[in-house]
Amino acid sequence: QIDLARKAVIQDDSSLMDAPLSNGGIEQVKASAERLTMLLHKNPRYQKPKIVLTSPLRRALMTAMNLFGDAHFVSLEVLREKRTGGPCDERCTVAEKWENYHGVDFSDLENAERGIESSILSPVLKGEDNAAVRLRVASFLDNYLPHVEQDILAVVSHKGWLRELRNVLKERQDKDPSKLRLEFDIDAWHLTLFTNAELRVAEFEWDEDGKLISVVSMSLDHAIEEE
Repeated sequence: QIDLARKAVIQDDSSLMDAPLSNGGIEQVKASAERLTMLLHKNPRYQKPKIVLTSPLRRALMTAMNLFGDAHFVSLEVLREKRTGGPCDERCTVAEKWENYHGVDFSDLENAERGIESSILSPVLKGEDNAAVRLRVASFLDNYLPHVEQDILAVVSHKGWLRELRNVLKERQDKDPSKLRLEFDIDAWHLTLFTNAELRVAEFEWDEDGKLISVVSMSLDHAIEEE
């Protein structure tokens, strides 16, 4: 009941429109950045991403830029949190984004505001449900991510989006385990939620026809400990 009451307050609080990270959130990102630096210094197998795909919501942009400051940033509507209709899940205008986040490519958002539909990614509609989020996650996996030119990249999104990512992967493996290899370093991985500012390393592989065939993922700590 307490959680429901808290959600009700958040949903109606207009001051949370595209809210930034809290002070606590900033500290969590700093801690994750320190662990990332440790990984990059300890294990030469891992390299800093050259391109970062991020949700356009302010808290995600702040997270991305504090973690990967000198990368090329591309903001994508498809990576935003589920649009529940609450202020915290709505973003400010593209003009405000350009003004506050220099060096981030917001062209996808500009197209969305102009009503230009992408041939790759579907528009994100207000009031969507979890099934709609799963559809855009699947579209991102199948129609966008395989075509990114850089092999080493980062994706910055939200708990709800990442939950549906895991649901998509689990559904595909359940349908035909022989066609999708999934390896996670946690039990019941498809039921486990990400924590705030959590970083994971993952290797995705597609076949020649662009079909996703393998995902291997581990926590930052396990990657640091890896020999």
